[in-house]
Formats: sequence, C-alpha cells, structure tokens
Amino acid sequence: MKQLEKQDYTYAIHLLCKAFEHNKSVLTVCRHAKRIPELMRYCLYTSALQNLAFITDDKSAVVLCTKPQLIKPTLKQVLYQLKFALCGIGVFHIHTVLKRESRIHAQHPTTPYLHLMFIGVDVSMQGQGIGSAMLTEIKQMTQATKLPIVLETSTIQNIDFYISNGFTLYAQEKMYGYMLYFFIYPI
Repeated sequence: MKQLEKQDYTYAIHLLCKAFEHNKSVLTVCRHAKRIPELMRYCLYTSALQNLAFITDDKSAVVLCTKPQLIKPTLKQVLYQLKFALCGIGVFHIHTVLKRESRIHAQHPTTPYLHLMFIGVDVSMQGQGIGSAMLTEIKQMTQATKLPIVLETSTIQNIDFYISNGFTLYAQEKMYGYMLYFFIYPI
C-alpha cells in the first residue's frame, strides 16, 4: 500500500464509484449513481490533504481516511465542499445530507480518531483478502499514532468482514430506510 498520487486520482475515483455504485448510504447522499463521482472526488481530496489516501501497489484497492479533528477550514477545503454540495448533492438535498452527517458524527467518539471513510476493492477482485490486507496496514499505521479507527457501513455483508478484522460493532442506527452500523478498532 502506498499514498495515492495525483496521476492515479481519476483511476481511484472510478474504482470507488464501481465498488459503491449500489451502496445505500452513498446513494442517500448522492441520490443517483451519476453523482457518486463527485462524492468520491470530494472524499479523495479531503483525504489527500491529510496524506491519508492510499492505493495498493497493484492498484486493485483504495482506502480513504481522515482525521476529522485536524480538518482545517481552508479556502481549498471550502471550495471542495461547495463544489460537492452543488454538483454531488444538489441544492435541494443539502439539508437532508447535513442532517444525516450530524446523526453520524453524534455516534463518533469525542476524542481524536482516524475515520475510515471508504475502502474499495476492484469488484472483480473482491473476496481475495485485499481489503483485509489494507485494513491490516491501516491498523499498523494507527498504532504509532495511538488513534482508534472508526467507520460506518450500511452493507450487512460487511459486518462479519469488520468483526473478523478486529473491529467492534458499537452502535447502529436506522437512517432513511436502512441500518447504519458503526465500528471501532480500539488502540
């Protein structure tokens, strides 16, 4: 696993879009698959600003993380947010997404943590241990910083995946017709 470089951004966005094109949580934010690239672009840039966007050496998977407590409202970040709000969410859907995000953040720890926003594996290579290998590297990385890893998923099949990788289910909440499951990997 290595840091995602600018020349791989377009490829990474495409990989993530394919991996999450039917994801209930993603579709709640974007409302249509054609808007998913804007979500992925926004999350990738947010992660890259903190040097927390990663890709496997063979480019079969991408992980996007943030340290929410370190996100600074720079002009660049505000412009990314504005573009995402207009192109990825839509003006009339912003209130719903902000309300959703508020409910999600209310479930997150109040102490510093690493937020694993997306882990996407090429759909033709899923089930081969690539996601688990990336999680192992992320867990090793956070041991040095002593930060727990927090994530949420709306995909029921992912529950066993995260538990088998040492994560603990600590909350669940029904949102917009589906369950959202919150996991933590404590340090």
